[in-house]
Amino acid sequence: MNKKDQVLTELFEICQKRGNYIFHNDLVKDVSKRVGFGNPSDATKIDNKDRLPQILLDNDFAVIHLGNGNHQFIKGID
Repeated sequence: MNKKDQVLTELFEICQKRGNYIFHNDLVKDVSKRVGFGNPSDATKIDNKDRLPQILLDNDFAVIHLGNGNHQFIKGID
């Protein structure tokens, strides 16, 4: 698994555990640093479904940008 997928996977797992799928850039930066992903601003940019990590595909989730540094995992991409 590449580092970007590791970041997204960890973000998704954090959101699952807390039962809230909205997250902020600050969390993305923290997780990116921990994983060693050098470009946190790119971590949530996914241009097509084929580039989603397997955990998101398996759970039928994608990532959207809400603005003001917030993002959300949304269900129902199929």
